[in-house]
Amino acid sequence: MANYEKTTKELIIDWAREHLRGAEEFNSRPVVKWFALNYPRTSPKTVRMHLRGMSTNNPAHRKNHLHIRADSDWDHFYRLERDTYRRFDPRNDPPPRYG
Repeated sequence: MANYEKTTKELIIDWAREHLRGAEEFNSRPVVKWFALNYPRTSPKTVRMHLRGMSTNNPAHRKNHLHIRADSDWDHFYRLERDTYRRFDPRNDPPPRYG
């Protein structure tokens, strides 16, 4: 059973809409903090795993999750470093990879 009305993925998309401007870089800390304040039943590990799964250039993580595919609305971020992301830009970034 889900903890909240929206999924973790949907809530991360909400966070991004509220907090990111353009190609602004971010890491998991503010996202985890936002969840702790607003959706405390969601574990930090779950948030970090979703950020990795929502990163278009992370096939090592995505290959283990068959629900992450082109038609599933998981392509939101581009991973720059271990814990550094920015919004995915389909005009300038390589196409999403799915394992």
